[in-house]
Amino acid sequence: MPEAVLAPGARIECRSAEWLVRGLGRSSDGMQVVDVVGVSPYLREKEARFLVEVERAAGGFKVLQPEDTDLVCDPSPQYRDSLLFIEAHLRRSVPTDAALVVGHRAAMDALPYQLLAAVLAHRSQPWAWPRPRPAYLPHPRCRPPKLRGGVGSY
Repeated sequence: MPEAVLAPGARIECRSAEWLVRGLGRSSDGMQVVDVVGVSPYLREKEARFLVEVERAAGGFKVLQPEDTDLVCDPSPQYRDSLLFIEAHLRRSVPTDAALVVGHRAAMDALPYQLLAAVLAHRSQPWAWPRPRPAYLPHPRCRPPKLRGGVGSY
């Protein structure tokens, strides 16, 4: 069986625990560094970094392959546990297409100024863009104080 590819989203087994790969990089001496987050119950949501070559030399680094997964029955009513797992996995995965992703059910109030940047980005006529307005418009008869004498004195 070919060796599994180490990429973001892959699961690894390292130091007797299961981890989810978040990113890959290189150390200053050129060794591959893997950024992971814990999946095992006692390491859940704990972040760590491993040097791949060092962990492989110690014999405790293995990329888990989905083909080796054993399927088990879901005894929950209407397959609730399986559906919850699949939904959580889909929410955690990053969209891979070029389409604009809109989160319309966010925990915020949709106000016009929040959408202005998107509107301006999608307009094809730059001369139709609204002009920025100053936040404070003073009364026409109000003037700033004149300085008399030295700097800073009125």
